[in-house]
Amino acid sequence: MQIDGLSLETVYSYSYRSTLHGLKEIIQKEGFLTLFKGLQINFIKVVPLVSMAFIVNDLLKKWLGLKDTEGGIERKHVSTG
Repeated sequence: MQIDGLSLETVYSYSYRSTLHGLKEIIQKEGFLTLFKGLQINFIKVVPLVSMAFIVNDLLKKWLGLKDTEGGIERKHVSTG
């Protein structure tokens, strides 16, 4: 296989004694903004994720015949007559 022989230890040889030590080393070697690298793309993915969660939640409540109340969710009374 192509990945045989690859080891993360050989590619990334970081040895930090603690979280604080790691933060200090990263800031000194790579700069403060490196700590937030990749954060923008995470924000971009969160917006559609949360939007879909609200949509699915509302649709499920509608399909299950539930309605919102102040104390939580209660079942709507459906007459079968």
